[in-house]
Amino acid sequence: SAMLKRRGIKHNVLNAKHHEKEAEIIAQAGKLGAVTIATNMAGRGTVGDVPPIKNKNCLMLRMGRWQKMSEPINPDRSIFEGSPRSGVCLAASFADELANATGDRIGLIPCADGGTSISKWMPGEILFDNAVNCVKLAMRKTELKGILWHQGEADCYDGKYELYADRFKVMIDALRSELGCPDVPIIV
Repeated sequence: SAMLKRRGIKHNVLNAKHHEKEAEIIAQAGKLGAVTIATNMAGRGTVGDVPPIKNKNCLMLRMGRWQKMSEPINPDRSIFEGSPRSGVCLAASFADELANATGDRIGLIPCADGGTSISKWMPGEILFDNAVNCVKLAMRKTELKGILWHQGEADCYDGKYELYADRFKVMIDALRSELGCPDVPIIV
């Protein structure tokens, strides 16, 4: 956020601290020209504060099957631990805008794990392997067209951010290789 401010780029930050304001930001996320920084793809916005997106061209992979998209897209471990909670995230707005702009069916493959650092997503780690498995399962019936990445908020502290770019490149290169998609675009 500080870098965007220095460059004069108007933006919004989501960090699950101001639920009412963030509900409005989430509703606008994904629109062309909107810059939104999400500190977590797992979703922390309050379900019900934002009107549900009901786009027949938006699907999500749940239990190995393509289903109608609904929030929470990614009910990560926090929903079971009780705090924080899983809720709305940017993925639904992004999918809705993309489907409306292209006329294509958009499928989300939720793999987020809130509060994790990039080190937990490196090749050989459980989160990396889970993402690969989920995407390979989806690729049985569809083609991977892109990766929407919003993870790593835990790397903002104690100088870890200095290592993030190098680790991210290693992880993305390995992910593309494992999936057999060396040129798949990454949206960060």
